[in-house]
Amino acid sequence: VSIRGTMQVRDILTDLVCEQTSFESVESDDVTDFVQVQGKVHKGFLESAMYLSVELLGTVVTALNANPGFSVFICGHSLGGGVASLLTLIWARKEAFRSRSTRIRGLAYGAPCSVCPDLASTPFTRKYVTSIVLDDDFVSRLSLGSATESFMHAIKLGQEKTGCLQRHTEIANEIVSEAEELKLYPAGQVFHLMHNSTRDPTSFSRINISSSMFTVHMPNRYYDEIKKLKAEVYENNKVDLLVD
Repeated sequence: VSIRGTMQVRDILTDLVCEQTSFESVESDDVTDFVQVQGKVHKGFLESAMYLSVELLGTVVTALNANPGFSVFICGHSLGGGVASLLTLIWARKEAFRSRSTRIRGLAYGAPCSVCPDLASTPFTRKYVTSIVLDDDFVSRLSLGSATESFMHAIKLGQEKTGCLQRHTEIANEIVSEAEELKLYPAGQVFHLMHNSTRDPTSFSRINISSSMFTVHMPNRYYDEIKKLKAEVYENNKVDLLVD
């Protein structure tokens, strides 16, 4: 299942719906008794994921029944990656997939911030979802919380030039503290391209200002870096980190 990223005006509206909504997941499915985890996710992404679940579930299950042993792979870039992450978490708990040996996996390229820290790196999320982030990609750090935090730091910098720092600092500290609760993060195991390392999702908590923060988000940049990494993996005879 491949989910495209932002292409139309209505897609931009999905991106801009930064409101959080409740989402129930589990700590791990490697135990007999599931431990429920309540958290928050990107409302626009969840609404899209739930719509696709209704539209595609029957088709996918029919295809699996006709092809025993096949796995389900859900992927997407940018907006599509956020929707793919949540769709994977929804389907990974459904009996249609749990009652078989089918392997289900979600992969988000240019992964946007879609889940709260309580959900981002649970064993269950890490088991089924992998997020790929290229260098300083701003989309993988952009949420209502991080945007609010950056905005307040910018205002503070301006206030330092005008002599109104003390009162502003008090207000800014309160707002930044509240902004922490509004932050969302990429889901699951995060592979950081160019640094070639795996990182905890919460390490992408602040927007990094750089000359490439926008351009690295383009699909062709991800394609080029993944292709380069794949060549290095084969050359060095290492395990492919993006698959295993």
